[in-house]
Amino acid sequence: MWAFLFNVMTSSLTKKLHSVYTLDNLHKITAKIIEVYRDKQYDALREIYHLTFFEDLSHSGTVSKLFYRLMMQYHPDRFIYFKTEIDRLFQVGDTENLKKLSRISEVLSYNNSRQFNNHAEIDETFAASDIWNKEEFEFEEEIENEELIEDDGYVLFEETNIKRNDFYSVLKRNIYGSKNIELPFYYLEDFNTLDMAGYALDDLDGIKHCKNLITIDLSDNNISDVSELSTINNLQEVYLNNNTVGYIDGLAYLIHLRILDISFNKIDDISPLLSLTELEYINIVGNNISLEQIKTFKEKGIVVVY
Repeated sequence: MWAFLFNVMTSSLTKKLHSVYTLDNLHKITAKIIEVYRDKQYDALREIYHLTFFEDLSHSGTVSKLFYRLMMQYHPDRFIYFKTEIDRLFQVGDTENLKKLSRISEVLSYNNSRQFNNHAEIDETFAASDIWNKEEFEFEEEIENEELIEDDGYVLFEETNIKRNDFYSVLKRNIYGSKNIELPFYYLEDFNTLDMAGYALDDLDGIKHCKNLITIDLSDNNISDVSELSTINNLQEVYLNNNTVGYIDGLAYLIHLRILDISFNKIDDISPLLSLTELEYINIVGNNISLEQIKTFKEKGIVVVY
């Protein structure tokens, strides 16, 4: 008797999911998510994320990563995947995951009626915020009269009239609370994930020594040149939204790159990325990319958010 009722309930849920997971509904949801992302209503984005995954937002990552997961969950290009997955879950009697998929109904009915703060908030993940205050760093102890020099695997300084917030200096402040120290380059080989979002970075000098990086979040900085990333061959996830990047030729060397967020930059050509065979997702919202280029990437099976 129980088995019969279980089958009836599962069958009913499966039919409901097939009726809800339509191309039209997926387009509606992604349009809603992109709208709140474009308007930088990050509180609304977090609410949609919570409705979808029921996860603790304090451990879910930065806004860029939330947006990526939501796009991969509801993007219309995954329509066939959802139809197949719903049938597969029904066949194996996996009601738990069928119920998780049913959360799409709550997202469809979500109404962003409240007034949200339009300013970006930096999530407190494993980042420099655990050690020092970002706002204070922007105004205190800036490098006013020093320049990086590489010497025998250490960073030294010599006097100049250049003021800069380069990657190496900011990282040292992140880890040790001071930029005026000697730091062996080989220490950086231990990092495989770094969150440097919102640290007023001007350039990426020194990042090449992070040879084993897999994920890097450089969102909400002042970065214009990303060529320093070109030699970090293990990179799989790169988040560069809200910077001033114009050219991305250096990213074409990241042969294992799967996820790329370059939203809200100054980019008008993404063709250098066409050679990346492992690329799955690219966010180009807020750039001036031609529909022809977007079509080319979509034809390769890449999820393009624009």
